[in-house]
Amino acid sequence: MSIKYVTKRDGTQEKFDVNKILRWELWACEGIKQFIDWKDIIIKTMSNLSDGMSTQDIQLLLIDECNNRKSWYNSIVAGRLYAAYISKHIYHEKTPTIRELHTQLQSIGLLSKLDYTEEEYEELERVIDHNKDFNLNYLQVYHIVNKYALGDKITKKKFETPQFVFMRMAISIVTGK
Repeated sequence: MSIKYVTKRDGTQEKFDVNKILRWELWACEGIKQFIDWKDIIIKTMSNLSDGMSTQDIQLLLIDECNNRKSWYNSIVAGRLYAAYISKHIYHEKTPTIRELHTQLQSIGLLSKLDYTEEEYEELERVIDHNKDFNLNYLQVYHIVNKYALGDKITKKKFETPQFVFMRMAISIVTGK
């Protein structure tokens, strides 16, 4: 297997750099590195790569390989990688504010109008912590996004990451909507 280039999310191609996968290890294995055999994960993943493969597909292969190991720590790493994948897949480069997301969801008929002031939305924005998504294991992220996140049933497009799901549910309970 010899991979020379990869295809980025925007369709551009760039030279394959294994160091980028190694940087994922530093981030995804933080605090649990001693329980993860990242070298073997990379070797198994690399054996399935092909020239021109998308970076998204490479990330999904890493997630699958972590999940194949069936340990709690590997599931945490898979969850971190999947949470990052989902966030980038849904929001691309910039995560919206709660208000921006709610406005979008209301405009397409997926969320009722909420009677929150600008100040209340600003307070909610100070409370939400998207980094908490990276504390979830793979099945937790997968289940929350695929069962509870608002989405278009026809196109299957999802609009929320786990922290947005939790915030929407909390707001709905408080407002009764």
